[in-house]
Amino acid sequence: HDNQTYLNVHLTSAVIQSRSSWKVQMPSTVQGLLGSCVVIPCTFDYPDPGRKVTKFTGIWFDNISHVVYHPVESKVVEQYRNRTTLVGDMRQRDCSVMMDRLRPNDRGPFHFRVEIGGFNQYSFKADKVSISMISKHTKSTMMKSPKMVKQGQAVNASCSVNHSCPASPPDFTWSRGGETRLQSRQLGDGQWEATSTLTFHPSRTDHRKPLQCSVRYKGGQYQQTFRTLTVECKKSSINQSTCFNIYCFCITLILFCLLVYWLVRKYTLLQ
Repeated sequence: HDNQTYLNVHLTSAVIQSRSSWKVQMPSTVQGLLGSCVVIPCTFDYPDPGRKVTKFTGIWFDNISHVVYHPVESKVVEQYRNRTTLVGDMRQRDCSVMMDRLRPNDRGPFHFRVEIGGFNQYSFKADKVSISMISKHTKSTMMKSPKMVKQGQAVNASCSVNHSCPASPPDFTWSRGGETRLQSRQLGDGQWEATSTLTFHPSRTDHRKPLQCSVRYKGGQYQQTFRTLTVECKKSSINQSTCFNIYCFCITLILFCLLVYWLVRKYTLLQ
């Protein structure tokens, strides 16, 4: 009986340990805008250490083993110094890194290494990520809003762009006032969609006037789009009673003017 219990315990332990191993997940390529920033999404896993571990060090290397990111800045090669930040929480197995002020030579490929204090360390050399550089966003800004709007009624207009730097999303500016809200959605492979929605109440002055959305990315790149609004104005709210009163006033004024004219003419003839 004792031997059977011993065997069961060791079998269970072996199954648990086989479930976790050294693994990393990241896209093979991410798109980066020159002069802006890019976040490389990264998650990792490690074998069960059998005890609680709290000290994690994340390091990123390029294809010739130059240190691209290290928590000790002096260990980073000069080309990447003060331009890389680990934005993920290593305690949550998140090894995402941000690279700022992108240059043409920042293409990679890059790989990640984790060092776990009091346990072990591992370099994921088989899993690499490259940055595909673009000089400008090929996908233009997209705007959604109704072309025909009614005066005074609430209207929602939205403006969307794709980007690759959730740590510093694009800034949106609208050509008219209103209430704005910003939403972000992850698309995958390091790409995100940012959407700004403007809620406003159109007036007569908005008729045939362009509603413009401007987008500025980190690093200074700029895009804009617009839509010309057609505003359906409210009909006159003057009722029949008011119209009748105005009509009567006009008739009275005309009669008064005729009376004055007749009196003046009569006085002139008597002279």
